[in-house]
Amino acid sequence: MTETPESAPARWRLLVVNNTRSARARHGDQRAVILDGLRAGGCELRFITADSAPGVTAALKDAMAEPHDAVVSIGGDGTLYLCLQAVAGTSTPLAIVPMGTGNDVAAYFGLNKGEPHTVVANIIAALENPTKRHQVDVGRVTTGDGNTNWFMTILACGFDTVVNERANKMKFPKGNSRYLASVLRELPGLAPYDYQVALDEAPSEPRPGLLMAVGLITRYGGGFHMCPHASATDGLLSWTHVAPVGKAKVLALLPKLMSGSHLGNKAVTHGNARRVRITVPGLRAYADGEVMGVSPFDVECVPRALTLLIGEVPGAKTPA
Repeated sequence: MTETPESAPARWRLLVVNNTRSARARHGDQRAVILDGLRAGGCELRFITADSAPGVTAALKDAMAEPHDAVVSIGGDGTLYLCLQAVAGTSTPLAIVPMGTGNDVAAYFGLNKGEPHTVVANIIAALENPTKRHQVDVGRVTTGDGNTNWFMTILACGFDTVVNERANKMKFPKGNSRYLASVLRELPGLAPYDYQVALDEAPSEPRPGLLMAVGLITRYGGGFHMCPHASATDGLLSWTHVAPVGKAKVLALLPKLMSGSHLGNKAVTHGNARRVRITVPGLRAYADGEVMGVSPFDVECVPRALTLLIGEVPGAKTPA
């Protein structure tokens, strides 16, 4: 049981998206400590509740019509993705409280699970002092079916896409090991894709390969550091392309992907761009674990489109 402290007079209004089903509904005590601590610190909490992702999106959109001091995402990368669609491009800051399985965005910004009192203290401190906040870049993708979405991790369209789709359907194993298991199951069908890629204002060029990933941060899939050269503050997208290689070489690359040491492999090329257009027949793109849509994918970096209420920005840079 968690004792509920007396609430202080409300100084701030917070919109809270509390995904109690993330990480198989673990961390209930930590959630209670955080929510009680915010109330005691002078926060009026308004909860966004819905039975589906579209319902959360609609409820957030309606709630954002009124002024709030911040949005608080309590859950995993999926919960954060829903919040991002509401706050990106606005002046409303976002607080990330990691309670999911992969927590790639939170990990990149130095936020860890299991520190509820620290989380509360940092949120209150950032509400009181705007200099403790961080402006970061966000990705925006428009797809061939007309969808436009914000994202914060890495957009996948290739072998990593089919791995993601299989992992989403798997009930066992649990956690991040699903992605490794999915890689092994998809390897027998490994085949290159016929990419056409345009970087910034350059004309489109053929780039056959196994994947073309475009990111704002270094990692996705619960710890695959596909874009270790990425920065969320340089005003650029980071891209990684893997040329056609055999199954044995893919297996050899896996441990390097976990450590981010794969960029030196001859099959891997990488770089930065403000905009990337990818055309690849028959593939959907994923980002932040969610389906973005179908090819072509017009991806752009929107500098400083999000204000983070808490967290640290690794290697903060001045936008190019």
